[in-house]
Amino acid sequence: MATMSAIAMTVVVGGTMHPDTPIPRHPGVSPRRRSLTSTPGSAPLLTIAPPETCAPADGPADGRIAESRVPVVDVAVLESSHADAATRKALRRLWDRAFGDRFDDIAANHAYGGVHVLVRDGGHLIGHASAVPRLIRFGDQPWRTVGYVEAVATDPDRQGEGVGRLAMERLHEEIASRWVAALLSTGRATGFYELFGWQRWLGPTYTQTRAGVVLDGHEGLMVFSCDRSVALDRTVAVTCQDRPGDVW
Repeated sequence: MATMSAIAMTVVVGGTMHPDTPIPRHPGVSPRRRSLTSTPGSAPLLTIAPPETCAPADGPADGRIAESRVPVVDVAVLESSHADAATRKALRRLWDRAFGDRFDDIAANHAYGGVHVLVRDGGHLIGHASAVPRLIRFGDQPWRTVGYVEAVATDPDRQGEGVGRLAMERLHEEIASRWVAALLSTGRATGFYELFGWQRWLGPTYTQTRAGVVLDGHEGLMVFSCDRSVALDRTVAVTCQDRPGDVW
């Protein structure tokens, strides 16, 4: 691994100031110390708040919430182009633990090409979420680039602690600074994403293939509007560009 410089931060713990340990930094990484008890849309926290409820990234479809137990972890933003071999290995290990045989090399490749949020505790990677640029067509509008969320994962041993929620909060900041809208595909975690303002796509879904536009009938697509001045009609057709593996 390349040599890293470090910055020191101070975290408020139970009303007492404690010097925090240096947080590694290398090109392309933006580290941050965050509380697991922050809420969607809130400002970044450097204070450990009293425990409150939060939902795991792969939580039940009804959005049930679990009590947070871990106060503070390290959160870093990393561009895919700066992900070294060690980071990629740690990510694949996390994905394998979180998804098992449902996550293959093609799915892993889909997670790269944009920006990552890495959640670590004591240097151990416990959570991840990324967003990549994708060309999408809404209705009969021109193709536009939006963010597409991939590989939201929490270490199975840390589920229910708000790790996934923390990763998504930080990822939302990155998405809002890059795109006017974002999409993701999910199954039973619909309720979790609705906590952040994501909405289910109601219209039909299509895939642009070499042979033409094909109705794919995908279910579980959700949309997030980053720019409230841009109105998206969720009842119209939405089309993506074809790709290996899952198109959505």
